[in-house]
Amino acid sequence: MADLVNPEAQAIADLQAAVSDIGVAINAEVIALQAAMNTQGVNNSPAIEASVKNLKDMAATLANSLAKPAAPPAAALPVVTSLSPTSGPAAGGTSVTLTGTGFTGATGVSFSGIPAASFSVTNDTTIVATTPAAVVGTALPVVVTTQVGPSAVGPTWNYV
Repeated sequence: MADLVNPEAQAIADLQAAVSDIGVAINAEVIALQAAMNTQGVNNSPAIEASVKNLKDMAATLANSLAKPAAPPAAALPVVTSLSPTSGPAAGGTSVTLTGTGFTGATGVSFSGIPAASFSVTNDTTIVATTPAAVVGTALPVVVTTQVGPSAVGPTWNYV
């Protein structure tokens, strides 16, 4: 099966190649113009020198436009800072509001590795999760997972 090419990526690559070719052509013209002027014994007047400088500046601008843009900053791991409430029955089923950062796109919420019965991302700083069943007296650290990775062990959910 042939490799699929992203049309936007191909368009950008084609544009970069065209800009590179134009820059090479401008540089070649500058060199040819300077050689012709030297061969002909033409006096390098300020107007000619200014034109040559402008052409060189255009070539530099084109070359700089080929530079790859800086990579976006790496996304941060999610952080769970608080739970409300902080305890509930061992049967599970308690709705818990998790507060923190980096929750957008969360792919999971777990209580000491036990997946939440369900969860819903309200916004980047709030998730509402339903506790799973566990044993009374157990303290379970809460972890939120996103595509970036899991949060550090967060506050503890306590079964009473």
